[in-house]
Amino acid sequence: MLTHLKARLAEALDRQSATAEILDVISSSPRDARPVFDAIVHAGQKLFPRSTISIGLREGDNLILGSISGPEPAGVEAWRRRFPAPLHPETIHGHVILEGKALDLPDVAAVQDRFRIGAGNFLASGFRAVTMTPISQGGRPWARCRCCGIPPAVWTRNSSRSSTPLRRRPTSRWTTCIC
Repeated sequence: MLTHLKARLAEALDRQSATAEILDVISSSPRDARPVFDAIVHAGQKLFPRSTISIGLREGDNLILGSISGPEPAGVEAWRRRFPAPLHPETIHGHVILEGKALDLPDVAAVQDRFRIGAGNFLASGFRAVTMTPISQGGRPWARCRCCGIPPAVWTRNSSRSSTPLRRRPTSRWTTCIC
């Protein structure tokens, strides 16, 4: 029980530290959103070091990349090349922005029929799990925050890279501490 409480306390302190860093950037960049987006994705990267964190911004009928951070530079660059991307309800990011609802998909391969346009594109990135949440202003979604995590080789129980299964963190932690 004590170990569990210490782990929860450490998570709470990590979230508070990330939030403080983001608030410092907001106070020093009142007119420029880019440093704030960069601070958000870098804070997310610290909290989830094996995940790729990004913020996408709505620009007309497209999504452009606002900021991105990830553990592998080649993967970050490959994701960067996928933008701009069309906003369409059959893409995962399009659904999040157009519907204004967060999504937590532990296995995108299982929902390919729901996201016919976006699932294949996402799976080609090498990840299986994604959590996306809309960023709204005045009740209107204008951006989305994405946390891709757990590449398939690490996600599956029969992975040759890991003898122990990796458990996902609760959805509330993914969405609360990042965006």
